[in-house]
Amino acid sequence: MIVLGRVSDPAQLPDDCAISAIATTALANDLPLFTCDPSDFAGVDGLELHAVSAEPLPST
Repeated sequence: MIVLGRVSDPAQLPDDCAISAIATTALANDLPLFTCDPSDFAGVDGLELHAVSAEPLPST
């Protein structure tokens, strides 16, 4: 995936664009990516992907 340009508000992007921006940021900065839905990033070469489970935060 390749993303060019600058995004001021990722919430306004379609899901595929936001996923591309997240993956590209991780790759460009040589960072691992932790996600609850690793299938969103299937096929992204070179991405160090870690699946995590979503658990509710403890209440305070």
